[in-house]
Amino acid sequence: MRLRLDPATGRFEAWRCEVRVTAGPDAGQVRAIDDQLVVGSSETCGLQLHDATVSRQHLSLELCEAGVRFEDLGSTNGTQIGAARVPSGVLTASGALTVGNTTLEVLLHHQDVGLGEFTAERFGDAVGRSAAMRRCFAVLQKVAATESTVVLAGETGTGKDVLARALHAASPRRAGPFVVFDCAAVAPALIESELFGHVKGAFSDAHSDRKGAFQAAQGGTLFLDELGELPLELQPKLLRALENRTVRRVGDDRSRPVDVRVVAATHRDLEAEVAAGHFRQDLYFRLAVVLVRVPPLRERLEDLPLLIPALLQGRKVSFSPALLERLAAARWPGNVRELKNVLERVLASGEAAFDGRSQDPAVEDEPFVEARNRRLDAFTREYLARVLERHHHSVTEAARVSGISRATVYRLIKRFGLRGEE
Repeated sequence: MRLRLDPATGRFEAWRCEVRVTAGPDAGQVRAIDDQLVVGSSETCGLQLHDATVSRQHLSLELCEAGVRFEDLGSTNGTQIGAARVPSGVLTASGALTVGNTTLEVLLHHQDVGLGEFTAERFGDAVGRSAAMRRCFAVLQKVAATESTVVLAGETGTGKDVLARALHAASPRRAGPFVVFDCAAVAPALIESELFGHVKGAFSDAHSDRKGAFQAAQGGTLFLDELGELPLELQPKLLRALENRTVRRVGDDRSRPVDVRVVAATHRDLEAEVAAGHFRQDLYFRLAVVLVRVPPLRERLEDLPLLIPALLQGRKVSFSPALLERLAAARWPGNVRELKNVLERVLASGEAAFDGRSQDPAVEDEPFVEARNRRLDAFTREYLARVLERHHHSVTEAARVSGISRATVYRLIKRFGLRGEE
């Protein structure tokens, strides 16, 4: 039995799959599909068929996020759905396949599963007791046992990388590597090589074969940070790697299989990026099987009593009630990362170093991409807040004046905790 998120309903479901022989010499045989099942006449197959028209290794059935992926393994007589010969595809519901003179019924059984209550105040190294964080923890705990791809969406500094590591640590892949690939930190010309690898001689500096991030994460988790920064021209290659579970190194003429779970993070509104033509819709749907919104710090201020000791990493420090009040009253546009910087300044310079107002960190204290993203988020929030206030919080008017869709305005209102009305 496996867990997955149904994209159509947004609900988690437990599901199991089995294949039943309904016609042919082996009618009545049943096999469960736990991960992958090879069907054929060879005794090495998980489901052996005594049908002279079936090849030794005829068909592969494999569980995937959408259902069951089937692939004809180069058989003599092919695989059919009805009267049509189909070399490969995905069954998203129960259905029948014909191999030779044998009919196979692939049965998918589903059962809705509630999230349940997450009572702990920690998920990996992430801490929180707020309702928003407990729901986030509950979703991640539930999905950790699955192979579903996950997108963590939230403002810069909210701790998406910490949650990604916690998800990996709670998964069956915990013994495998956790590889981080920052899509914004690599020059566009090098992303393909860094992500998929290259062979010797592929370009002037390729003096030897080199694995990419996908192969480095074999058996574990690949964390694609700043997914929204991936150049549009490279997105089809990522989609192919996810769909086929193979990668082709730059300069190579063959594909190599990879066994990797992908978790991604972005500060961007990917649905808006899709609508604007900046992000491929098919890649978005393939990645966002489970989309988890990570709340900004201003929406979880009740977590401060847990966050402060966690960020101090065991250092015994006592703060005055006045400082704690200033911390609780701040807006934190830089989120948890800004809180950490403030605490470090207070420890170094005293409580007077924080007067309750957010201060931009020194340029040298913040990577370029994070600084740019944080300022972009701050501008977007301030701009939309002023437009909404000027037009009496009308979403329709805000969309008209700003030149963006109402759907995008609604998403930004939700993201930044603003007030909007019809």
